[in-house]
Amino acid sequence: MNLKNPYSNYLNTSMILLLFSSILFLTPLIFNIDGMDGGFAIYFVSIWLILSFVVLNIVFLHLKLKIQPALKNSVFIGKFIYDDKELKKLKSEKLADYYAKKYFSIGIWILLSIVGIFVGLFYSADIWYFIMMFGIGAVIFSIMWIASLIELKKSVPTEAWFFNNGIIYENYHIIFDGRINELKNAYIKEKNKLRYIIFEVEMPVNRGLSREIVKISVLIPKNEDDLDILKNYEKYLNNI
Repeated sequence: MNLKNPYSNYLNTSMILLLFSSILFLTPLIFNIDGMDGGFAIYFVSIWLILSFVVLNIVFLHLKLKIQPALKNSVFIGKFIYDDKELKKLKSEKLADYYAKKYFSIGIWILLSIVGIFVGLFYSADIWYFIMMFGIGAVIFSIMWIASLIELKKSVPTEAWFFNNGIIYENYHIIFDGRINELKNAYIKEKNKLRYIIFEVEMPVNRGLSREIVKISVLIPKNEDDLDILKNYEKYLNNI
């Protein structure tokens, strides 16, 4: 089962936005709009758009380089058991929340600094004009950021995908790499005529002061189409 490139929609949207903002930036030159008649305002908004595009694409380029190789090498294995008590203990970061917290403050302060300098050069004496233009820019950036998070949530599979050092499920990324958590054991178990893959993962608890083994149950699908995948996966389990 091949996994579609999850970033194609985001990249297409961002390129359209860059094209639009570039055309907007050139509008005063094409139509000879004077700065005092709205030319500077158009420049200001278009620069906000371009800066937002640059900052957000840096964020998603980092995300793409970090996560997409794992997605590319992943294998479909089934769906998590929602009522598994052990699964509720899992302290995994939500991707959207994690990157929102990590990059939002950095991105907004970079934009504020650049825009502050830009406005100061042209309108240092008119604080109300600065407030109005900053408000427009802040709204634009906020809309772009929300749209980017929506694209991020859409880009992560809604099913469980196994790869060489972890699992990706919905907007959760569970990594077995010895730093965030460590895969200690994995085996297949049958219960009530259903087959499960059981992961035993050593997780930090009590704010990292101690560690404990957490079991994660994944239901193996019954579809005959998945038999070859499961055979290959069982070979992996036998070799860990």
